Amino acid sequence: MHIPALLPDELLAGHLHRVASLNGLESGFKAALMIAEMKTQHRTTCAGRTWFEMYAETCGIDAAHLVRAHTLVPVMQLVVGRGAPISYGDPTYRVREKQTHSWIVPRSSLSCPECHQEDLAFWGFAYLRRSAQLPGIDWCMKHGTQLQDRDAEDPQGVPAILSVEEHRYGEIFGALLDLPRSIPIAQASKRVRDRMRALGLRWRSNAPATSISEWASALMPPSWLKRRWHDFETGQRGQDFDSIHSTLKFPLPTSHYALALTVLYDSSEEALIDFLRPLDDDELAAAAEVAVARGYHRRSRSTRVVEGSGHKILVSR
Repeated sequence: MHIPALLPDELLAGHLHRVASLNGLESGFKAALMIAEMKTQHRTTCAGRTWFEMYAETCGIDAAHLVRAHTLVPVMQLVVGRGAPISYGDPTYRVREKQTHSWIVPRSSLSCPECHQEDLAFWGFAYLRRSAQLPGIDWCMKHGTQLQDRDAEDPQGVPAILSVEEHRYGEIFGALLDLPRSIPIAQASKRVRDRMRALGLRWRSNAPATSISEWASALMPPSWLKRRWHDFETGQRGQDFDSIHSTLKFPLPTSHYALALTVLYDSSEEALIDFLRPLDDDELAAAAEVAVARGYHRRSRSTRVVEGSGHKILVSR
């Protein structure tokens, strides 16, 4: 089985598609299953290992690098609700079975026409970049052109006309994609809440002040909000966004945190420095008191092995 080297910023799902094409397989998912079956024939060396570890070994790279540089795991799990922050790609961290498929099969296949032409000129083929699959970013952060469907006929580079806020959102989201580990929910909520309080926004329930969703609706271009969250002002997404400063149990999607930082700060650098600053001892103690007062508690976690399709996946529960 021929498995080519991963290219810079190549999405794992796109790489599997290339593997499938080179080996006459019908899909990237089929390629993933075949590789897993090949590796698990040597059960003495693969027992108890995740699919990512086996695939990384097949590609000749480190598992942590595979997860951090070629998947959207840092986007899917930016903020964690319980336990210590996750170091992406750490072999001790076991992925959930239901998430594995979503990392192998891409939800979208957007590409930049100019990147496409550059790839053809340099590599002889174009490949799928993970930086072009971020929620709310429909432009290439390298060329500033509109992203298009990868299968579009005769794609043309159309310059994206971006507002200052859209550009800042892209800078923030791009930086979050490159983080080596996740962020505790107590830190994320605390940093957003303190900034909202400094700006005079509604940081406590029932306070007679502007909510963060109202603030975002006033600052972000309406056309962008409509594309990203068509019901932001009146629907559930807006209500969820308004809880971003107070939730200590269930993290919100990474796009919510990126949007909050975009509208709460004037620069991406200031936003990231503040948001990524760990809690000190006093802040940790205060967060723990709030969690206890709300009746939250840390559940024990165990790991079980699920066998299927000729390979094993370790599942956290």
